[in-house]
Amino acid sequence: MLWIVGKAHSSFYEYLRQNDEAFGIFLDAQRPTKKAPQAPTRLVDFTDETTIQSSLKNFTQPVEAIVWTYENYVWPAAQLSRYFSVPGITPDAALSSTDKVLMRQKFLAYDPSITPEFKQVDNWQDILDFMQAHSFPVILKPANLVKSLLVSKSDSIEQLQANFQHAKSSVKQLYSKFHVPREPKLLIEECLVGSLHTVAGFADSQGRPQLIPKIVDLVTAQDIGRNDNYLFTRSLPSRLKASDQKAILTVAAKGGKALGLTSTPLHIELFLTPSGPKIIEIGARIGGYRTHMYEVAHGINLEQAMIDTAYNRKLNLAATHQNNCSVIELFPESEGVFQQISNLAALQQLPSFNYIKVRVKPGRLVGPASSGYKAAAIAMLIHTDPRQLQKDLTFVQTHAKVLTGARPA
Repeated sequence: MLWIVGKAHSSFYEYLRQNDEAFGIFLDAQRPTKKAPQAPTRLVDFTDETTIQSSLKNFTQPVEAIVWTYENYVWPAAQLSRYFSVPGITPDAALSSTDKVLMRQKFLAYDPSITPEFKQVDNWQDILDFMQAHSFPVILKPANLVKSLLVSKSDSIEQLQANFQHAKSSVKQLYSKFHVPREPKLLIEECLVGSLHTVAGFADSQGRPQLIPKIVDLVTAQDIGRNDNYLFTRSLPSRLKASDQKAILTVAAKGGKALGLTSTPLHIELFLTPSGPKIIEIGARIGGYRTHMYEVAHGINLEQAMIDTAYNRKLNLAATHQNNCSVIELFPESEGVFQQISNLAALQQLPSFNYIKVRVKPGRLVGPASSGYKAAAIAMLIHTDPRQLQKDLTFVQTHAKVLTGARPA
């Protein structure tokens, strides 16, 4: 029987039911889901190893495999896998894959060429020490948050100081808001020049990475001239030449081995720089939107591959077709009260339009990702013709805006 740690997306529950996969859920005792699906459940306190084991006293149901879909549940999943002696990620690898400081340290120990130079910074002097050997621009980011939350780029010492002060004053609140059970940490790193990409795959029980050769191209807010740090688009298939894709896959495999990842999905983010690919981070999970993207673009089923990985089965990651798709995140350029998405009706009439989800209601406060906000809206475009898709992307970039009003006094 398969057990899910914490919670999963509703689409995954539906997939399990449609495929008659027996499953249960180890619910987070501190944050139980409000609408748990009809399935066996067990409340577990994920605070530490002792509370996890205590929560499982007198638990007798069969546990053959364990999966997780959220970053916060990687480490609890490692503890549960070890407790039940089923394939899974190790606690050490779980910590490294959810902490960018530990992650960078392991990359440097394995192969310094695959990661940017960095330093954990606790105070302003730490930043000045780093800048003595580095030049602008630089990136400041938290060690344990996702979705580009609180990530900032600085082009001057004045801008860096302002970004550092903002991060120091906001990071604790954001760790609490997104339920990150770690002591907040910040790091500074060199700003890489190049294009951004992700690789999806899985590591088997022996730590051998099996990567999907279909690479996702990313376009950042800065790439389209906006002063923020979110990902504007994620697109399949990649436009890179074959030799660059091969180099990215080679470095991605090194990253998985450097962290010692086993029996886990892999979500690997890299920059392709003039000196070769550099790993930004590796998540021990399926990346955001990737399940739907890989399904519609290539017929690759990441959900089934995650289940097969948990059971230590052979994976089927072969593409059955090629289509073109892009996921778009929309943010306002400044903080304000949400009003609407401009030209929404025209966007929905685009030849490649698939869906749009407006995540906030009028009157709610929205803002840039660099200030800790999530996307106000998410859209997906799909088309057989890459030229049509690109034309529609240009329309969205130019005409689909998050319109806001002034904050109430």
